Amino acid sequence: MGSGSLIDKPVGAFTSTASLHGGQESTLLTMAIPMLHHGMIYCGIPYSESALNATQTGGTPYGASHIAGIGENRILVIMRVSFVLH
Repeated sequence: MGSGSLIDKPVGAFTSTASLHGGQESTLLTMAIPMLHHGMIYCGIPYSESALNATQTGGTPYGASHIAGIGENRILVIMRVSFVLH
């Protein structure tokens, strides 16, 4: 049994996929389950964050995400990095 040191600690997740329908939301939701089992407080990105509605390379209220593409040179934009640091 663990020490409980993760209980009530805030946590979030981020992901990157090759395509728009590459499983960003399901990945973030699946990553949240073990964190919740440890008693952590999962923090997403609220829709009050206006940049979430303006992004074209991913973004979900479950956490920061990025569409890297296949064979493309898509780099993380500053807006995406700010989601992770939010």
